[in-house]
Amino acid sequence: MNYTFRQSERQVGMTRDRIVIFDRVDSHLHTEAEPHIARALSMITLSERTFAVECIEFHRIIGRCACVQTTNADQIIYAVRKGRRGHTRFVLNRQGDPCSTLMVIIRRGPESGDGTATLASVFIGRPTAREWFDPRATDQDRAFWQTHALVWDEEAIVPGSMCSDVPHDEIARDSCTSRRSQ
Repeated sequence: MNYTFRQSERQVGMTRDRIVIFDRVDSHLHTEAEPHIARALSMITLSERTFAVECIEFHRIIGRCACVQTTNADQIIYAVRKGRRGHTRFVLNRQGDPCSTLMVIIRRGPESGDGTATLASVFIGRPTAREWFDPRATDQDRAFWQTHALVWDEEAIVPGSMCSDVPHDEIARDSCTSRRSQ
């Protein structure tokens, strides 16, 4: 097979049904998940699916889940994560729970006829909801993010994008952005 169109991407593994998986340049492959990706991919069968969301159980602790349930006692802030279009809900001064699962999201585009696919995201954790700014987000997704947040990770955010009071709608995001630039 010829993978020359993928020169700027790197191969990270192969699925059980021998689909070669590449990591894209603007990857959402979280660093702490990288040591586990090849094994996780080998447990996935893509078949003809063009989009796959898989929760792979390792039966041992492989890291900490970045998404935690929050309470009224938690200090919540919002910031734009690198490679994202909107503000993500974060919790300060918390640590993720020990976790034995890896979430793997794979997309197959028009080039999929060559037996390849691309990682959309890989992270240690359990299934979550679409973020509120995702055009496909549902009311159920938005409700999830009102009671959950990612553990604060300053290296994952766009500098200067932090806000303390962003509710889950576009108007609030725009007002946060304009307050920041004043």
